[in-house]
Amino acid sequence: MAPRWRSQAGPLLVILYLLAAPALASATSAPPVAVVFGRYSYDSSPQGEGASARTYANTVRQALDAVGVRYTVLDDEAVETDGLLPYAAAIFPYNFEVPQKEQEAILHYLEAGGKVVFCYAIPGSIASQLGFSLQERVEGKYQYLRLNQGLLPGAPEQVTQGSWGVMPIVPRDPQVKAVGEWVGPEGQTLGTGLVLSPRGAYLGHVLTEPDLENKGLMLFALLGVLAPEVPKRVGGESLAAARQTLQECEAKIARSRDAEARRRGEALLAKAQAQLSEAGRLMNAGQTMPAIAAGLQATKLAERAYAASAPERRDEFRAVWLHDAYGVPGWGWERTAKTLREHNFNAIIVNQLWAGLAHYQSKILPVSPRVAAEGDQIAEALKWCRRYGVELHVWKVNYNLATAPREFVDQLRAEGRLQRHRDGTEVEWLCPSDPRNFALERDSMVEVVQNYDVAGLHFDYIRYPDENACYCEGCRARFQQDTGLTVTAWPDDAVTGPLKDRYQQWRREQITGLVREVSTAARGIRPGIQISAAVFGWPWNYEVGQDWKQWVEEGLLDFICPMNYTTSRDELRRAVTVEMEVVKRRIALYIGLGEFILPRTPDLVEQILLSRELGADGFVLFCYETLGPNADRLGDLRLSLIAHPSTPPGRVRASGRE
Repeated sequence: MAPRWRSQAGPLLVILYLLAAPALASATSAPPVAVVFGRYSYDSSPQGEGASARTYANTVRQALDAVGVRYTVLDDEAVETDGLLPYAAAIFPYNFEVPQKEQEAILHYLEAGGKVVFCYAIPGSIASQLGFSLQERVEGKYQYLRLNQGLLPGAPEQVTQGSWGVMPIVPRDPQVKAVGEWVGPEGQTLGTGLVLSPRGAYLGHVLTEPDLENKGLMLFALLGVLAPEVPKRVGGESLAAARQTLQECEAKIARSRDAEARRRGEALLAKAQAQLSEAGRLMNAGQTMPAIAAGLQATKLAERAYAASAPERRDEFRAVWLHDAYGVPGWGWERTAKTLREHNFNAIIVNQLWAGLAHYQSKILPVSPRVAAEGDQIAEALKWCRRYGVELHVWKVNYNLATAPREFVDQLRAEGRLQRHRDGTEVEWLCPSDPRNFALERDSMVEVVQNYDVAGLHFDYIRYPDENACYCEGCRARFQQDTGLTVTAWPDDAVTGPLKDRYQQWRREQITGLVREVSTAARGIRPGIQISAAVFGWPWNYEVGQDWKQWVEEGLLDFICPMNYTTSRDELRRAVTVEMEVVKRRIALYIGLGEFILPRTPDLVEQILLSRELGADGFVLFCYETLGPNADRLGDLRLSLIAHPSTPPGRVRASGRE
């Protein structure tokens, strides 16, 4: 379930979004911190590893946002022209292309008294100045980073990482202190993960998406030691933000129509107000970091108070998407299912297969090597979901070959089965109009229904990558054969010429045909199975051949999940209003909400309430990898919003079949 901005926004839009931070910052004074977006890293492979430079820059931004640290986003060119000099500290989230000129500018910044924080990728010249070196990367499961609170005042005890490969750190200077150690899923210590020197800090992996507030506190604590002026400048703003949050939550609690829930919220709000008073006392006493920590605790209590005042609904679908076929990383399937049930979710949608990879004993797709070691993951998930009464919906990423073994992709390429961009370059997706690919997609999904008694089958990426594909020679021949039309100039006639509208219609028919055949076959094998799809909001889907309005009208789906990943309440209202009109209650509408981009729990609560208000039948949160480890957020939602179990509309029970 790719976040919608990753699927739809072009690279330029994402870069502009990242570089918009200076305009969003308060105009009263320059932010004390710079976040350096690795534009050179991004440009090196925007569809490959470079995309990670964008992703992890955004994660750092969200972590800082979560604790109220203001910052400016700079890029490599700004750094090369000494753009770091006005800032007390600079954070490099994942910058693996740092040319010599930029390295020299960073060294100049350090000599001028600036401080740096690097994550994972760091030039040797900079590491040497900070007083350490690195060894070869080590693979493994690094679930947490345990922090030394004595050396990092104000830091949390630990942060959730879920890292999969780290850089071992070797101190070369006695002033370099280990302030964080890696901890495995079973609590075992796995070596130094975070070091601090007088000139900067280094983390042996990138900051991953889970646990953003604690990551923000960790960064804040690092900045507090490296550049004490940062917390002093941020302190007053932090308490002002906490006061504003309390006022906002108080007003929202007062509007709650549920008297019992409102009283719950008011009781928690009183505790938040007391904590804010303590924060003010500490600030007046000159104890800046403890004051900020107390202010953040007051904010958390106020947000919890609002969550506690939200009305409940007991006839809705409550689900999460989970990308990891093996359960929440570090948990295993028993805990993954049990935690959902304990927090009154009734379904989970799990990514168990792609266009070129299966995480179970498939006879049709290449099987992940992990299956030999860790077992059939549909069987394992089904076992525990049944035990705890959680519906299991198996999710397939259609057409996309990103996880397929290289030899499988090479074979498909040799057979001419991959997509072509309008400019003639290859796209590593299956061409939907190729009959061999159609059979592969259909048969792999039907195989799941034949072999496993799951509650549902879920389409994702059920589309073309964008408006620029597919324009392969096979599509040309099949289009002419199916329509009786002749394409004189390929692909121009179909892109901008006289055949454009007919070609777009034919393109949509290829996708709809697969949905139709899978739906018919699956229902024939297991009557009552729930067929569903994750889709772009209407009408953005037309350009990618995703005519889900047609699927709804034909009755091919039992429910649909538009991926309305936004931080804007107004945008969500517009989207759901249109989607309700398209669906017209012919099937269930479950709204996909981007939990991962909503660091404040009240924002998530408001989006769930708004979805209910507009008539949606339930919600699906993206994604369990970030939500699961955030026990506070799950607990806050359960205070009132989802305080009791719920049965999806039209469903007798919310469990797997017996």
